[in-house]
Amino acid sequence: FVFNVMQKSCLEVTSDDIRTYMARRKIKDNVAAITINNEWRVLSTLYTWLQKEEILIKNPILKVPQMKAQKKKKKAFTEIEIEKMRDALKNEREKAIFEILLSTGARISEIVNIKLSEISNNQALVHGKGQKDRIVYLNAKAQLALEKYIEKRNDKSEYLFPAGIYKTKATGNSK
Repeated sequence: FVFNVMQKSCLEVTSDDIRTYMARRKIKDNVAAITINNEWRVLSTLYTWLQKEEILIKNPILKVPQMKAQKKKKKAFTEIEIEKMRDALKNEREKAIFEILLSTGARISEIVNIKLSEISNNQALVHGKGQKDRIVYLNAKAQLALEKYIEKRNDKSEYLFPAGIYKTKATGNSK
């Protein structure tokens, strides 16, 4: 898309072309700075690779800074929003996942890799990004939901939330 707009091949593009493209996206297409910065990152990856492979000598993206983007402060869920989410949960597994996420602030990718042996009383060991392990603490609601979920499990998996083996009550199908 970028090169179609510029009407040039990636080997012919200059820093000025990239600046013009970014300005056009901002003004004419009314695209947010975050989106333009995502496009900038894609171009940067491409041009870095082209330079490493010695297809290009000069990397045109090096002279083009990313756009200033305002960071949006994320707001916490209100108590009513949390209760509405709890009401939507269908089974003990979903409740345990929700309460652990809410209690710990861990990523979903971290809690799906927790092993049963890594849970002790009110804490669990999570394996974070960059192979950084840390202890997270479970509040009372998370502990209770976890106990109920583990009681209902009938598998031999070492993982707390094994994929594909949980059956729904209504259909008996695996999720």
